[in-house]
Amino acid sequence: KKFISKLFFVNPKKLEVVYTGADESVFYPDPAIKKREKFTVVFRGMFLPATGVEYVFEAAKILKDKDVNFIIIVWGRDRQAYVENIIKDNNLTNVEWIHWFLEPKELREKMLSAHVMLGQFSSNERMARTIQNKTFEAMALEMPYITRDSRSNREILIDRVNCLFVRPDDAKDLSDKILEFKNNEEFRNQVGYNAHVLYKERLASGVIVEGLERIIY
Repeated sequence: KKFISKLFFVNPKKLEVVYTGADESVFYPDPAIKKREKFTVVFRGMFLPATGVEYVFEAAKILKDKDVNFIIIVWGRDRQAYVENIIKDNNLTNVEWIHWFLEPKELREKMLSAHVMLGQFSSNERMARTIQNKTFEAMALEMPYITRDSRSNREILIDRVNCLFVRPDDAKDLSDKILEFKNNEEFRNQVGYNAHVLYKERLASGVIVEGLERIIY
C-alpha cells in the first residue's frame, strides 16, 4: 500500500489492503499423506532474482551430511544446466530436483510429504514489501515454515511463533534454522499449528470475502 501510494501519488486513504490467501481446494492439511521417513524440506518457485533459490542449494550442500533431504521444485529452462552442475559438482545426493509442472493434487502431496516448507531468501527489495503466495500456502497446509525476515512478512508472521525468520542472502542461517526444526519436532509442529490457526482467523477465503464486502459496501 505504501509503495503504490508513493509510486503513483495516490492518497493512502483511498487504498485498502486485501491479502490473497490460498486456493483451499488445493492447499489444506491432509493427515492421510504420510511424512517421508527421512527429514525433508520442500521449496518451490521460479528462477527469479527475488527467489533466492541459490541459497537453498547452498543450504543443501551445508546439510548434505546431516540427514536432511530437499525437494526442490523449481523451473526455468535457461537455468537447467546451472542446476544440473550444482547438483553434480557438489554431489548433492540429498536433493530431489523437480523441474516440470505438477498437477495440483500431486503438488500438494509432494509438499505435505515433507516436514518443513521453505519461502524466499534473497535481499531483493521487492521481498521487503510483498508477502509471497507460498507463505499463505504453507499456513493453509499447516506446515512449519522458514522464510526471510522482512517488514512485509512481519505484518502477519511472528518469528518463532508461526514461522522461523532467516537473514536474507544467508545460507548458513537458513541451514541453522532447518536443523533447529529438525531437532525439535514438538516446536516445529507447534509453529505449523499456530500458523494454521492464524490462517483460519485472518486469511481464509471466507474471512477475506467478508473484509472485501465491508470495503465495497
